[in-house]
Amino acid sequence: MAEEILTKIYKYCVYQDRCKSEVVKKLKQLGIEDQRVEPIIEHLEAERYLDEQRYATSFARGKFTYKHWGRIKIQHELQSKGIPDDIISEALAEEVDDEVYEVKIRKLLQQKIKQIKDLPDAETRVKLSRYMVQKGYEYDFVNAGIDRLFESVSESSN
Repeated sequence: MAEEILTKIYKYCVYQDRCKSEVVKKLKQLGIEDQRVEPIIEHLEAERYLDEQRYATSFARGKFTYKHWGRIKIQHELQSKGIPDDIISEALAEEVDDEVYEVKIRKLLQQKIKQIKDLPDAETRVKLSRYMVQKGYEYDFVNAGIDRLFESVSESSN
């Protein structure tokens, strides 16, 4: 039974990076008693099947690149999974470059403004701002991006 459980957990961890809370949840689903969970977690960490730094980095990279999440949303999601703040900070610093971040904001704003039709500028700004903040981007970065977007739109219409 123990070998079978370890084999399942190895496969679970190899399939994609996992955090400690996900593995604990999986172990409980498999019927492992609480007192046996921590030794299994320690074993997985020692064998490098479980690495919270690697998980946080992979998570940040994937959510930023493919889901287009901002730093705030990534940070909150990692915190909800029990990842320590110092690991989250390192992962975000490693995977979310400021220049790339600003370019991403610009592209998302340009895509979104095409979907918003025939609204006054003030309402358009509010919709853009809400959209970006909901995706987890910082308000200051969003406002700066919206200002640049409206400057470029007004320059191109002149």
